[in-house]
Amino acid sequence: MLPHLPHLDKLAHMGAFALLALLIAWGLFKAFPGWTTPRVLLLTLLLTVTYGALDELHQRHVPRRMPDPLDLVADGLGAAGVVALLYWRRRRAEGPPRPGGPTRPGGPPP
Repeated sequence: MLPHLPHLDKLAHMGAFALLALLIAWGLFKAFPGWTTPRVLLLTLLLTVTYGALDELHQRHVPRRMPDPLDLVADGLGAAGVVALLYWRRRRAEGPPRPGGPTRPGGPPP
């Protein structure tokens, strides 16, 4: 049996929704290769948090379960952490902007 640790369920929520956000982002980048990174990541965050909210709402109808707003906060933090990490990695991979060049690969010059 696992030892009792305070808020262990919140860490589980963060981890599960971080993984969900990672999978959603991966799917969106593959399905829509022409979309910009911010667009994909914003939709990833929106879909992940919406799923978390619907999950908490449905618990109202499950015996011996009740919704917890802090679970939704943990879900959002897990998703936001992955989104921030993916944004940082993709910006880093693009390299610094070139003076007078495109603002992003394949984009029009300013």
